[in-house]
Amino acid sequence: MPNTNKIERSVKSALQGSPLYAPAKVVKEHMRRAHFSMAQVSDKLVRPAPHEVFLSLTANCNLRCGACCYGRDFMHGTQLPWEIGAQLIDDCKELGIGNIRLYGGEPLLHRDLDKFVARIRDRGLNMYVTTNGLLLDKKIDKLVEAGLRKVSVGLYGLGQDYDDYVQRKGSFELVRKSLTETRRRHGADKLPMSLDWLLMRGTGKPETVRDTLKFARDLDMQIYINLIHYSLPYFVKKDGAGDNQPFWFEEEDRPLLDDICGMLLEAKQKEPDLIRNTERGIRSIPDWLIRKEKMRLPCTSYDMLWIGPDGTVQLCFVTFKMGDLHKQRLTEMLFTEKHKRFSRDAFNLNCPNCNCGYDKRVNLHRQSRALYTPT
Repeated sequence: MPNTNKIERSVKSALQGSPLYAPAKVVKEHMRRAHFSMAQVSDKLVRPAPHEVFLSLTANCNLRCGACCYGRDFMHGTQLPWEIGAQLIDDCKELGIGNIRLYGGEPLLHRDLDKFVARIRDRGLNMYVTTNGLLLDKKIDKLVEAGLRKVSVGLYGLGQDYDDYVQRKGSFELVRKSLTETRRRHGADKLPMSLDWLLMRGTGKPETVRDTLKFARDLDMQIYINLIHYSLPYFVKKDGAGDNQPFWFEEEDRPLLDDICGMLLEAKQKEPDLIRNTERGIRSIPDWLIRKEKMRLPCTSYDMLWIGPDGTVQLCFVTFKMGDLHKQRLTEMLFTEKHKRFSRDAFNLNCPNCNCGYDKRVNLHRQSRALYTPT
């Protein structure tokens, strides 16, 4: 079958910088929406089209976040060997997969991170590193030298709220100093940085939203609003004892979430580049957080791959295991009948369901676009 990823990248490269680039992006978005709508009528139109790999390099972590099992129960002690990773990057190049996200656990704990960055740069692929930021000021110069040009930082609150969530006293102050020093040495024009801000009970306070927006402005960073999960295997699951209740929202929290999203929308409208989420995506947040698995929007994970530190290859963060990099190369796993079946199953939510990619899903789903667009 033709490699549509390679074709798309070639066309994008040819149009970049031309007057046709912006109109072409609009046309592409309309085509994606039309395809998404038609696929709801016939899922035979759903085809695997991975353009991004989420590569979890290590399960090790230097924090103990309250809702996360990395560094403890999830793939404990596993780390992707350099040789396997290098082969994976080469396969991504061959397959036309143009984007790789390096994360963990805590990726800055992987001794070969700079080698991964250099390999991706040398293959002409896009990349970014997601980190908790604790070690960023100590590692960033070497990573920038290797070719890193984009960083995202997980943010789980401010001050004492942060320390309580990561279960390590003084951590927020260390992160603040690390980010401040990183920004001092590497300006936003050379090293764009964003905050992956986690919206959960501990951060779901109007004063926290206000202070987080200021924190991002002071460091010249964008914000992407992530939502507390209910089905990721490396997050604590809710059971009969309500283990995840300290982090989740329930129906009685809707007025609070409406107020928070109102603040976020106001900031988005005044400073469009400060928050990466779309306005529709922000308006949908209360429903995602309160309805949880009852939000039945078709999934777009047919356009991605998740790879664990033990070499596991899955269609997405949650499920649909396709193979093991220690036993097969990525080129042997993709575009098979299993890959096609998994893509259709994910689209149809034959899975635990989750809120991954919630903003994109809302904007592709015709009924949701109408629901979350103000009249």
